[in-house]
Amino acid sequence: MTTRTETLALAHGHYDAEHLESVKSAMTALGSPTLRAWYDAANGLYRLLEGCHRTRAAVALGLPVTLELVEWDDDPTLLCDRTDLPGLDCASTLDDICTGGIDNDQIIRAQIEIA
Repeated sequence: MTTRTETLALAHGHYDAEHLESVKSAMTALGSPTLRAWYDAANGLYRLLEGCHRTRAAVALGLPVTLELVEWDDDPTLLCDRTDLPGLDCASTLDDICTGGIDNDQIIRAQIEIA
């Protein structure tokens, strides 16, 4: 796989520092994460559908993120079973991730590989 630097939009901008350290520890043993994302051609970036802490951990550790590209509307339940987004409202979350604005705290540059 070819690794390149790209702009990613995280599903949300907040993170828990303690959880991030835990993820970094696990990732040291497990290696790079594979995350679902779709390419937003209008904004020239990849919108992640999961893995905000895993992405931040990979960047901190200098590891690439492997992206499994999907069309977000292929499966509108992609996030509905997630437990890492407290108070998740599936419909509004999908709309925010897939078509909504992007805050600066959601933007991250990362080494990626496409699965």
